[in-house]
Amino acid sequence: MWCGQVDGWCYCNIPAVFTRRRIAYRFSTLATAYVAVESLVEAVATAKPDCLGLTIQRDNGSQYAGKKFRKAVSNFGIKLKFIWKNTSQ
Repeated sequence: MWCGQVDGWCYCNIPAVFTRRRIAYRFSTLATAYVAVESLVEAVATAKPDCLGLTIQRDNGSQYAGKKFRKAVSNFGIKLKFIWKNTSQ
C-alpha cells in the first residue's frame, strides 16, 4: 500500500480472497516477518476461520519465507502455497 513520499510502501495487508475485504493489516515501512506474523494473528483473531481449511498464497519475500512466519502459519494449521511475485491467483 503506497503511503506517500515520506513513508513509501507500507505492509502488511491480509484480504479475503473472494470478497477482497481487508481482514487484517499492519502499517510499517519495513517488510519484516514480525509485521507479517502480527497481521496473521490479527486476521485469525478477527475472522476466526477454520485454519485447517486455509491456504496462504505467498511470494518469495523474506518475511514470508523465513522461519518465524512459516512457524506461525504451521502453528495455526494453515497451508502455505508459493506463487510468483505479481501473480494473480
